Amino acid sequence: YNSVSEFLGRGEYIDQGSPAKQAAWLTAPVMLVHGTRDGNVRIRHSEVMAGALADVGRPAKFLRFEGLNHSLYDSEARAQMLAESDLFLREAFSRGGAGQ
Repeated sequence: YNSVSEFLGRGEYIDQGSPAKQAAWLTAPVMLVHGTRDGNVRIRHSEVMAGALADVGRPAKFLRFEGLNHSLYDSEARAQMLAESDLFLREAFSRGGAGQ
């Protein structure tokens, strides 16, 4: 597919299903992980989501990996992602779990 609209189509349901447009409804902490050279999903999607969450005061962590693609093949980056994920989950569950 050359564009998201070719894959998903067009219509009102696109906006209605947008996580960024529903950020105010999210109650669980969110962690976004993205490589800047991701060819599957543009980093702009994570940037928009992080901004939408910040705008409504929702907790979010955004890990950006410069020069890496969707798979994060770099061992150091993966180790960092796993360590950050572990910390993020420990903190989220210490607050009483998702939705607290």
